[in-house]
Amino acid sequence: MILSLPLEILLKITAYVAQQDRLNLRLTCKTLDDATVEHVFSLLCINISASSLIQKLDMFHKLARRETNIWRFVKSVDIKGGDPKWQGAMSISDLPLKEAFLSLENATKVTWASYVPIEWELFQILISSLPLLPQVRDVTLFINYSEPHPRPQYLFQNLTSLTANFHSKCAWRQFYQYSLVLILHSSPNLTHLKLTNPAIGSGYASCDKAIEALPNPMRITDFTLAQLKLPAISILLRHFRFLSSINLTETSSDNLEDLWTALHGENIHLLKIRCDKISAELFDYLLSYDGLQSLMLRFEEDSPRGDALAGVFFSQVLPHHHKTITRLVLQPEFEGAWSFGEHTSGAIFQCTRLRFLWMTIRVSQLDLAPQLVESAHLFEELEELYVQCPSSFSKRAPETSHGDRYGAKRVMEDMIVGLEVPARDPYRRLKVGIEPLGSSMKAVQKNDKLVFELDSPPRGYRG
Repeated sequence: MILSLPLEILLKITAYVAQQDRLNLRLTCKTLDDATVEHVFSLLCINISASSLIQKLDMFHKLARRETNIWRFVKSVDIKGGDPKWQGAMSISDLPLKEAFLSLENATKVTWASYVPIEWELFQILISSLPLLPQVRDVTLFINYSEPHPRPQYLFQNLTSLTANFHSKCAWRQFYQYSLVLILHSSPNLTHLKLTNPAIGSGYASCDKAIEALPNPMRITDFTLAQLKLPAISILLRHFRFLSSINLTETSSDNLEDLWTALHGENIHLLKIRCDKISAELFDYLLSYDGLQSLMLRFEEDSPRGDALAGVFFSQVLPHHHKTITRLVLQPEFEGAWSFGEHTSGAIFQCTRLRFLWMTIRVSQLDLAPQLVESAHLFEELEELYVQCPSSFSKRAPETSHGDRYGAKRVMEDMIVGLEVPARDPYRRLKVGIEPLGSSMKAVQKNDKLVFELDSPPRGYRG
């Protein structure tokens, strides 16, 4: 009987149960209540709006006075929103938010996503109390507006993971000047650093000085830099001794090739790479070691040089890592030598451990889409397969009769829906997606076969 199992086992089981089912289980008996309460209250979501905070006012008071045990179970704090119409809705003095936050002494993760300004007094409470949570090690900041204070300081300490995503030029500048150096300096065990500044019209800001000012090298294992200027390699390299994953997207850089050369020279072997610039230096680096697990390349090059690099990639680079790679995403902007076809299929089919594959298909060869789906049996662990029409037609690609890329997308969908495959793995679990903004399909059992059917409608234009 399940109730006779040890609590530790029940906790592991209920970790896989849906939240609503956990709420129902709590009502059955004390044993299942004990086995679910930790998961039910592990995430505390707070919507920064007057109406939402008024609804949770009683809970905040109980947390502040420790009249509830919820504080024991909260591991993550998720703060969202903002309320530009706050004025007069309620008095901040009636809201014991700071005391409630300070009770969450077991929380290890904070996510703060704000899209509109937060009332100033409330902002002060958030920015002063959240960094005081003693166990917080993982912080994500997603700020989409300029802060109301001229010098906001996010004084988090002892972090192991920091994600900072600022959609405002002013907000990024404030964070960079008044917070980033202090956070990095006070977090000697930081391993995950992700910095993004997708502010429209902001140009490419830099984070050189914040990293250069650190007296001791960090032990970064996961590094993301998006829509920012890549710091000098000499500044970065001493922090990359333990690096295993790098994500460089829409990054302004004249020295990216030097980075691959430096990593090669220092014998730093990455397991995961995501970037939007291909080069001979990158491929030389990938050929210098074994064990790559994830590679995501998205690039705009449409030239004979790009075709030549495709030849090197499919004849040398990909076969070199075919035993270990589990995630492969190739997203060229244009049709061409990087698209799926006879010249690329041999190298791809060698990668039998793939779990995630994303390929483009030329609009003149859309019949290859169902062939790729049928070939999924070559990848025993494949879970997701995406086929995409490139965003632009290459002047060097054959003409097509399928019209624009949206028309080609519909043709591919029609080719895959109704496709019959054997009733076995990986087809049973395989999700097939049509991009861009297309539908997804899954195989359903019909007699002794599996037949692909629409699982979700298109997310974009359908015609």
